[in-house]
Amino acid sequence: LAFVSYAHQIGMSPMLCTHGGRLTEDLIDRLKESGLSSIVISIDAPAAEIHEKNRGIKDLCRTIQTANAQLKKHKINSTASVTISKLISDYDQLPGFLTSMGFSQVTFSYPMQYLGSGYLGYSSSNLVQFTDKQLVMIFEKIKDHHKRARVAK
Repeated sequence: LAFVSYAHQIGMSPMLCTHGGRLTEDLIDRLKESGLSSIVISIDAPAAEIHEKNRGIKDLCRTIQTANAQLKKHKINSTASVTISKLISDYDQLPGFLTSMGFSQVTFSYPMQYLGSGYLGYSSSNLVQFTDKQLVMIFEKIKDHHKRARVAK
């Protein structure tokens, strides 16, 4: 909260990236008072049971849904951040799921699988290993989402 408040005081538009599991009504109220302008919430799958199993947090989707309703009341922008992975077997299910969770926009990311340095900001997980052909097909599906949902660029 102190970082959010300080950033707001010096004229920045602070945003928060989170899995959403700790977004209680009280915390959202305090974040609003501190000057939070937007929040990005990670979503791993187009179904609650898969997302919650992957995150290991019971009732996470209900928490996010409740948080999104309160964020909307406070006029804090909320974006779903979806990582391209094998947890998503059907990209056509995503728009409906994200809408049911209270999101009006989504962004997609694809983690680095290799980085030739000591920096460990990459993943070698099988969940994100695709052939070039598979990735092109997924990117085409994501492009189709522009027709049904706001995809942040």
